[in-house]
Amino acid sequence: LDDFNSQDIANTLWAYATIGYKIDTDKLNAFLSEAISMLEEFKVQGIINLLWSLAVFNFEDVDATEPLFSKITGGCNLLVNDEDDSRKLSIEELSQLHQVSLWYNEEHEKESLLPPKLREESKFAFIANKGCPSNLQKDVLKIFESLENLDLVVVGEEIHCNQTG
Repeated sequence: LDDFNSQDIANTLWAYATIGYKIDTDKLNAFLSEAISMLEEFKVQGIINLLWSLAVFNFEDVDATEPLFSKITGGCNLLVNDEDDSRKLSIEELSQLHQVSLWYNEEHEKESLLPPKLREESKFAFIANKGCPSNLQKDVLKIFESLENLDLVVVGEEIHCNQTG
């Protein structure tokens, strides 16, 4: 990790999370510690990718992520007030941020560290984003479909939860 820059850290963890690679807690702690030591070098997108990856891994030490949330909040406040639209968060970044927020708030029962406006924007982006279902979602659907074939359950339609999107 000594030779990694901020983008290397974010991209590596994002890639591991995306392919479902299992990384042990000690390695995650090492990545996070290194990331926090160079926090000023991170772009907002890198921090969102890093937080999203930690959420995918269900990282246990959620309190250790607070500096990342603080950096996001500061960076996003700048982006919201900036006239340059090219620097605003993309739908994908906002969607990831909503997933991170769910992990932090719902899974770990923590009070949100995101400002209300950013929480709202990320939730709407997540709902509007028609992205690809995760492997877990595909597996759950296959199980439901197999139960439907056995007349044990009928899958009628997809319903979005108002609280989580």
